[in-house]
Amino acid sequence: MKQNKNYIKSSLFYLSAMGLLASSAHAATIVTYEFAGGSPSPTNIATGVVAQSFAFSDASSGESGATDIGFSSSSLGGYVRTLALGTSEAAALADDDYFTFTISAENPGELLDLESMTFDYGASNSSSFDATISTYIQSDVGGFGTGNPVIYSDSVVVPQGTTAGGAYVSTGNTVVLSGLAPAESYTFQFRFASSLQNGNIIARFGDVAVDGAVIPEPNAIGFALLSMVGLLAYRVRASRKK
Repeated sequence: MKQNKNYIKSSLFYLSAMGLLASSAHAATIVTYEFAGGSPSPTNIATGVVAQSFAFSDASSGESGATDIGFSSSSLGGYVRTLALGTSEAAALADDDYFTFTISAENPGELLDLESMTFDYGASNSSSFDATISTYIQSDVGGFGTGNPVIYSDSVVVPQGTTAGGAYVSTGNTVVLSGLAPAESYTFQFRFASSLQNGNIIARFGDVAVDGAVIPEPNAIGFALLSMVGLLAYRVRASRKK
């Protein structure tokens, strides 16, 4: 009888451990974008994660009379000219100049459980005025553009004389993503606004990192749990026959 109880206790311990594994995973950095040489490709990708390169919308000659938006090797990140931006959140969400990227779980049935995202932003400013740069981030969970929720917003004053190499006057900004339900993939958009529309002021961002974890396929976890239950039942029956 005592041996039977020990079997039950040990089996319940392993069942609890498996359940804990199924319900939570240790968050770590799963992808980074360092934009080395102006490249929009992901720099580091965790096992089980697929990360697309950053992309941008409206890379044509437009409001600024030059390429409005792109990636820069001088600031190691994305840039958008303030002549192509509006001055408010509403203008930013309606703008066709934005950056986007998608990350997803590599294997069918697995999910991503995101914790946070960090990034730097600011501007190069060779004008005679200080400028306030605002950034807005949306996800495909809530939708993009006008009328859809912004999961992060912030503003920073960029002093006149700020160079491209020192453009990131606001660093380590953290976007909390733990409120998003686990999903097979996520897409994010970065949008910007500026207090001034000036050819000598260019909004910039870079050094993006996403923290989270890959959740194993539910069927695999379920199979492991059922195996433990079967082992428990077998041990109980075997001990009763003794």
